[in-house]
Amino acid sequence: NVYGATVTDSGLDETVGTVDGYAVSLSFVTNSTFSGLDLSWTGPEKVGTGARIWGGSNNTFEGITASNRENGIWLVNTYSDMTIQDNVLSDNVNAIVAKEHGIRNSYLRNDLSNADTYSLFINEDAEFQLAGNDFSNSWIGLALANVYGATVTDSGLDETVGTVDGYAVSLSFVTNSTFSGLDLSWTGPEK
Repeated sequence: NVYGATVTDSGLDETVGTVDGYAVSLSFVTNSTFSGLDLSWTGPEKVGTGARIWGGSNNTFEGITASNRENGIWLVNTYSDMTIQDNVLSDNVNAIVAKEHGIRNSYLRNDLSNADTYSLFINEDAEFQLAGNDFSNSWIGLALANVYGATVTDSGLDETVGTVDGYAVSLSFVTNSTFSGLDLSWTGPEK
């Protein structure tokens, strides 16, 4: 358990790109900032996870690059009030996977493009905030599962959701939620 840490690119060297499991794994870290890290995999295939966050609260992840991974950022267990902003999490199998008991997390201005599966998967967090994320050329843009009472508006999904190859928005076991003003039209060259 860590409280109040600041981790920047000067704290990690380029060998973190050779870690085929979790480049960074955090357990119950609170009130900390992680910025400017390059957690990209340097091998030939998409392997491992850039950052795995197991529990914790009130952390900020910004300016992180995690590409060529199975998961760019993976949040699991009980976590809350995370701010994930201004990151480059493109060209992964999944850009961000937020599973199991999250609440009040913010996903702001992230490059989540070219995801083989999910740009952003959110499970069990009805109070999430979205703004300015790039979902372009991914198979699934925004996926929500096991969510009760969420609100998604056009300000949360930008125009890049129109270039999502598969599902612009995917809902599984989502109830009593509101979706308004969304333009989910395909904007690519073919149907």
